[in-house]
Amino acid sequence: MFLVEPLSAKRGRALTWSFIELAAGFTGTSTSEELFAEAIGAANYALITGEHVQEFDEGGRYIRTWMSETLMVEPPGDIPPAAPGQRLRVIASPWEDIGLRAEEVEALCLSAFYWQSVGGLKAVDSYLEAGAGRAGTVAALQVLLGELSPPVATRLGG
Repeated sequence: MFLVEPLSAKRGRALTWSFIELAAGFTGTSTSEELFAEAIGAANYALITGEHVQEFDEGGRYIRTWMSETLMVEPPGDIPPAAPGQRLRVIASPWEDIGLRAEEVEALCLSAFYWQSVGGLKAVDSYLEAGAGRAGTVAALQVLLGELSPPVATRLGG
């Protein structure tokens, strides 16, 4: 069991826009894994995936590295600098097997992400009611698109 700490509304909105841009095929400074890690929490993400998550402050300075059930602070000089606006960097750790199927990890991460997004519980409910997976993602994405202002087409240049 773990606790998902709520993000500020401003950060939740920024995560939502980053997710929409990734879904639309735009490349940004964050990967979907990094967005999920921020939504569910770096320590939780490391715990359920077995991957390492480097955490940075708002100014891009390295803070710590989360690993499955462990916290490590590496010498800052050993850590590549964060990209502008990057809060987390996920580093795959294939040697750690935590026993969850990819679908289970995805369902946990997406549920946390939708809860932290502008869609909130409405997006989580839509995701779960549609059966998670691709159908759930489409249902939750429709909620997100309906909640965003200005209209998404304007922001994405359409």
